[in-house]
Amino acid sequence: MFDATAALVIGGRRKTPRLQARASNLGAQFARFAPVPGVRIDPGLTMGENIADLGGLLFALDAYHASQHGKPVELAQIQDRLFS
Repeated sequence: MFDATAALVIGGRRKTPRLQARASNLGAQFARFAPVPGVRIDPGLTMGENIADLGGLLFALDAYHASQHGKPVELAQIQDRLFS
């Protein structure tokens, strides 16, 4: 979306250099992902979804940690519970 001055706005905020750098890093990560062999994601077409996916994962991870009430959690425990 663009504001009245034709500046790109993402999530209600203008696209700042810091936001551009972070989006570029995220895009580079998604560009390496191939959901089907030989087919890569084009982050230029999917950036909104990429940002939303990352936000959802971070929110879920925060909720999981809160559910543990401060107990330390090993990554192996999380993997075992989620993928077994």
